[in-house]
Amino acid sequence: MEQAGQNPPPYSNPPGQPYPGQHQYPAQQAYPDKQYGGQQQYGGQQQYGGQQQYGGQQPGGAVMQSSSTVVVTQPGPAVVTTVRPPDYMVASIMTCLFCFWPTGLVAIYFSIQSQQAANAGDMGTAAQMSNNARNLNIGTFVVGFIWIAIVIIVVAVGAASVTYGN
Repeated sequence: MEQAGQNPPPYSNPPGQPYPGQHQYPAQQAYPDKQYGGQQQYGGQQQYGGQQQYGGQQPGGAVMQSSSTVVVTQPGPAVVTTVRPPDYMVASIMTCLFCFWPTGLVAIYFSIQSQQAANAGDMGTAAQMSNNARNLNIGTFVVGFIWIAIVIIVVAVGAASVTYGN
């Protein structure tokens, strides 16, 4: 048994020299941001308080072979897809029937134009026609709501004048 305080026997090879049968790879420059208590060198030695080697000889004298397959593919053609804009056809028909028919007919016209442009693949024009149809539907609804409110008020005033009239 060893006594406490004795140094271990010196290594048979000086540090940095390969063992018999081991290939020595040339030292490569370490990456400056990859320092973990020592310098990491790819293909060389990595030090974390001890020596660890990548590839080549493993501790215990076993040789490890590694291979990898690299597959390179070329990118295909870029496909750009756009979303078909809504045509608001149902809203146009409903506002034409129930709110105010003159602007409702114009909203139906722009809905049809939006459908035709989208079917032809012109999504820019289809989006413009869709926005026109949407804005006309909103306007038609507002005009129709005001028109219906005016009619209700006129009918109510007329009925009141007949009932309580002169």
